Amino acid sequence: MIFLTNRPILQSNNKTNKRFGSFSIDVDTLEADLTNGKGKNHNIKQSELSEVSYTRFLPRFLDLCDKHNVKATFFIIGKHALNKTNRRLIRTISDNDHEIANHTMNHFKHFAHLSEKEIEEEIAESDKILSNITGKAVVGFKAPGFVVNKNIFRVLTERGYSYDASLLPSFVYNVVKMFLKISMFKDDMNIQNLKLCFAPTMPFHPNSGKIGKAAFNHKFLEIPVNVIPFIRFPFVNYIFAFFNYRFMNSCYSIMRKSKQVLNYSFHDLEFADSSDFQKVGNIADTFLFTRKIIKKDWEERVHQVENIFLSFGDDHRLVPLKDLASSIANR
Repeated sequence: MIFLTNRPILQSNNKTNKRFGSFSIDVDTLEADLTNGKGKNHNIKQSELSEVSYTRFLPRFLDLCDKHNVKATFFIIGKHALNKTNRRLIRTISDNDHEIANHTMNHFKHFAHLSEKEIEEEIAESDKILSNITGKAVVGFKAPGFVVNKNIFRVLTERGYSYDASLLPSFVYNVVKMFLKISMFKDDMNIQNLKLCFAPTMPFHPNSGKIGKAAFNHKFLEIPVNVIPFIRFPFVNYIFAFFNYRFMNSCYSIMRKSKQVLNYSFHDLEFADSSDFQKVGNIADTFLFTRKIIKKDWEERVHQVENIFLSFGDDHRLVPLKDLASSIANR
């Protein structure tokens, strides 16, 4: 495994000499929360679930990106891109120089447990749909649940992907997932290989030294999701939206002193308001974390997220993950 931890912090070439960093958003559409992934909780069409995200949540995130001149990466589930309304927005997002990246075809919770052939089908089918919409090659990937393995890496490298952004090297996160898996009987909830919980926190080129026996070329990059140094607590927006953004301020002061490359991850549900769900179901039936976030005052939440855009933008030149990966490859 080739690490980049001893190399200089990535710098942009603009006059302020800011670090490169990235914002990304996982467009999961709350489907699993509202239907348990099986469509059984509500008599709702799947297209309606995804349209709520594409017509209400994502425009709010895009407004913030436009306001602060941020170009972000959107991890899209392929089957949602079959919806005409969703396709139009995906094309608009791409035309405005944001990145459209692959989040699998169906967002199976057990994606990492599929056979290698099934993994390739999930990636390839979504890739074809997204590239046809945007007219651009898809070069980035994120797996459901922040879980990766050697088969996923092998498929991505063989298909010529530039990077993966799935790995969340956090022991804390996986312990919580194990607790939820047991206490809530979520059999399809994937747990990351515990060895990878202590993987590098800086971008690195994975090879057979750590993940299986396959040989991986050094053009392919893993860009880990950020964690708090030392304790490896997840530094993702979902956590702070659930607990408290004041907690995030303390964490970010530690992050600023570290050499981690900023890869800050949002989810579309963090831009949801309780009024958005009148069409698709009762939010009282949603997962605890989702329910608590949605019930918080929207104006207060958007104010806090705007502060994130401002604070991180002061310290970083925020670019799509594909550009971040390219800047590393070209050093």
